[in-house]
Amino acid sequence: MKYFKPLSAAMFGLCVALSSPLPAMAQSADHAVSDLAARVTRMEDLHDIQNVLGYYEEYQSALEFDKVVPLFALDQPDVRWEVGPGAYIGAKAVTDVLMVQQKQPLNKQWAAIHSGEMHVHTIATPIIVIAGDGKTAKVSFDSPGLETLSGLGHKPRAYRGWCRYGVDMIKTADGWKIWHMHNYGVIFSAADKSWVDSPGFPGKPSATDVGGEWPAPTRPQSDVWIYTGKGIPPLLPRPPVPYRTFSETFSY
Repeated sequence: MKYFKPLSAAMFGLCVALSSPLPAMAQSADHAVSDLAARVTRMEDLHDIQNVLGYYEEYQSALEFDKVVPLFALDQPDVRWEVGPGAYIGAKAVTDVLMVQQKQPLNKQWAAIHSGEMHVHTIATPIIVIAGDGKTAKVSFDSPGLETLSGLGHKPRAYRGWCRYGVDMIKTADGWKIWHMHNYGVIFSAADKSWVDSPGFPGKPSATDVGGEWPAPTRPQSDVWIYTGKGIPPLLPRPPVPYRTFSETFSY
């Protein structure tokens, strides 16, 4: 019978170490998996945010505002849609001003006013910054487009419409939603003239023109700039920069 030589204490300790899990390696692997999951989530968030804004542009172009309304975070008391006429704040104000623009093809009065209306806008130069805590995001983008405004008693009028947006997004149980949307203007000019010869917004619409049915805003529009042939363009909106949580940043 053969007898094995007993292991020394040092050799015994080495064997135990080799047969046991390696804590450092396990922690490193866990960290890598966690980091990868976070990066995947961030990429999915970027994609989802861009899609929400894309849906906004497409639905409003077709005057399907019943599909635009659910894109907003209506559960937030300060939800806001801020455009030329002013800022609409709160779920009711936002819903009312959007839904008054909803197409009504069977309504003869509506069809007579809106026949020939068209709004086509795109998303360009987007900058999307998601908060470090992943709960909110800030977006700025240009939106060049074409506007055709119609009404009773005159043929549709063609305009160039180029604007810039600043948008605060919030992540909800139903995905990313628009929290604050602010249109900062840039150019609105008659299509048959240059923006130098036809600068500024058109006059206030009458009750029988497109836009004449909009309710009064909660307050006037802030930080709006439209080309007038004078002055220097400001940096509006401010492009978003990295931030940890919304309390550290500004609201568009």
